[in-house]
Amino acid sequence: MGLHRYNLLKGKNYQFICVKKYHCRLIMAANSYFITLVAMDPSTSLLQTFQTRIDEGQLAAFVLKCNISRIRGETNKFDGGTCYFPGNMPEWPTEDPFDEGKRFYVLNNSEMQDNDWVRLYLELAVAKYRSDKKDPDLSNLKIVNVAIDIQDLNEGVNAKNATVYISYKDEARVGKDVDRIAIARRNFVERTGCFSLMVKHQSL
Repeated sequence: MGLHRYNLLKGKNYQFICVKKYHCRLIMAANSYFITLVAMDPSTSLLQTFQTRIDEGQLAAFVLKCNISRIRGETNKFDGGTCYFPGNMPEWPTEDPFDEGKRFYVLNNSEMQDNDWVRLYLELAVAKYRSDKKDPDLSNLKIVNVAIDIQDLNEGVNAKNATVYISYKDEARVGKDVDRIAIARRNFVERTGCFSLMVKHQSL
């Protein structure tokens, strides 16, 4: 998520390689994670070490907040501000989000493959709400459609503030022919540098 924030703000496409180390701290019944990771610039194959902080939000909802994501040694004007609860998830739209219109942008296959945050959102939503949390394998999730409800269509798929709808099939579960839905809302407050991600899951 920290790398995703960096890419959105900087217009980059660094690809996650591995986590080098992390430290978890419990603060007021929620965890904060201080993570050092390695990512690669696919245009140059250059490896960079990133530092990021991820905070869990309200316990009643699955909210992650990130106010630090930077290349080690780099100064970023957006980093370090206070993160607040981003508000509630939007209601399910009255129209089908996967029927492209003025409000929704439906990603094509190439865009789904090129934007690895789609998979990130899906796995976060499913992992949070699965009843069998002892089984972490999410490799059988198959993305079917992705639609974005964005405030400014000119920003395209990388709008900093957007609600994303993902229909998918869970091929390892009973009823695998049934489309399920994951919803993610991302929000960036430029004044504070706070990037938040709220996800939920529902079946159609």
